[in-house]
Amino acid sequence: MSISIKKAVFTSLVFLCSSSFSGAKMPEIKVIMQPRFDLSVNSPALDSSVQEWSIRRAQIELSYSDESKLGFGLSADVSKDKILQNAFIRYKPFDFLSIRAGRARPSFGYDMQKAPEKLWLVDNSRTSSFIKSAVGTDRNVGLEISGSLPAKTYYKLGCYDSPNYKNGPFEFVELFAAEAGWKQFDFFQLTAAFRNESFRQHPLLKYRTSFFDVALVSELFQKKWYTEVEFFYGDASLRDYLVDWDDDDVFVTASLRVLSTYRFDFKGNAFWPVIAVEHFDNGFTGAQDYTGGIRWGRGEAFFIDLNGKFTVKEDSVSGRKITVQGTYLFKRK
Repeated sequence: MSISIKKAVFTSLVFLCSSSFSGAKMPEIKVIMQPRFDLSVNSPALDSSVQEWSIRRAQIELSYSDESKLGFGLSADVSKDKILQNAFIRYKPFDFLSIRAGRARPSFGYDMQKAPEKLWLVDNSRTSSFIKSAVGTDRNVGLEISGSLPAKTYYKLGCYDSPNYKNGPFEFVELFAAEAGWKQFDFFQLTAAFRNESFRQHPLLKYRTSFFDVALVSELFQKKWYTEVEFFYGDASLRDYLVDWDDDDVFVTASLRVLSTYRFDFKGNAFWPVIAVEHFDNGFTGAQDYTGGIRWGRGEAFFIDLNGKFTVKEDSVSGRKITVQGTYLFKRK
């Protein structure tokens, strides 16, 4: 995407922010802090371990919408290499049409629950981590349209720039993402997504690849029992075009993931035991990640997660990991 288009998007964002604050309504503010501790033990040297303290997120978000159907989103995370996360404007003239322009997450992505405070496991799935590593980022500058349709369905269509399309002339649609969903009875949701992206690591080497994702989510018993089943299919040939990729063990060509959790309430406290199984294939061999954990929450601001994960590859355990993470969430509307 050309530099002039990016400048126009961010100039519009600044103008919208200034005009929005001149009114009586203030934007919604959300602050998320997530410190964590990891203990990893890898085979074959099971007596060796790696301990690490880190900050997963130190993020602030601003969002705004008014009766004129204009709005914006802005977020920054000082724990990331790229501090600026989201920076977009939105215009929604109708229920069936919402227009978003700027830097944001494309529609396609693994792990149905993408809000940081709603990720039931401390770590994203292996497939989600692979997609982010392969494409270089989980946020792009572009234009997206979305909306609600009859029969409780919705759609999202977007075109974005791609950090993987370099050393070559500008291509009109470097990255295209589409998503469609159907939600029925307020506890059942089916989603299908498609992503097509150009890779140009060398002036004479260009490749275009596609990813597919289908997910089924259910929330039962007054939304206390949450279950998701998600299937991903990628492109094995992409490995040959990623010149910096040197670890076939974390390359994913296909995967199936099942996750389930249930909320228990007790005297102002909430507990969520969670379990997830993910089978993934790298084009040569298959492996499984087994993850279990529990989340404790007090109100809507404090959470503590304890997760344990081990990987089974070729009928042997190849790695174990224990993670403790705290979350502080502040919101002001």
